[in-house]
Amino acid sequence: MPGKEDMHKLTPNPATRQLLEKMAGEGCETCFDRFEQQKPQCNFGLRGTCCRMCQWGPCRISDKNPTGICGKDQSSIIIGNLLRALVAGLSVHARHAHEIYLSIRAAAGGRACRPGG
Repeated sequence: MPGKEDMHKLTPNPATRQLLEKMAGEGCETCFDRFEQQKPQCNFGLRGTCCRMCQWGPCRISDKNPTGICGKDQSSIIIGNLLRALVAGLSVHARHAHEIYLSIRAAAGGRACRPGG
């Protein structure tokens, strides 16, 4: 896994790179700093081959152990972890959208709270 300095150099967006440099100059901690502080990282986790979805794990998939206790292989574990993360993020955004819809509907029906009232 690349280090903090490598990540700064590899960042393709110049504005992001400038922001990271400014934050570093002002002593603001970023995820890159926290990553460096927590080294050494678990190689199973970095490769996405650590499954902790049931009470039997965590299973760490390797050449020696190509499947987890449940039978999932490396590909199944990686895509499962990715899909769970995506669905969790989408559900939060969907909930926000639902609250906005309810607020607009209440305002249109004259049922919304007025500031100070």
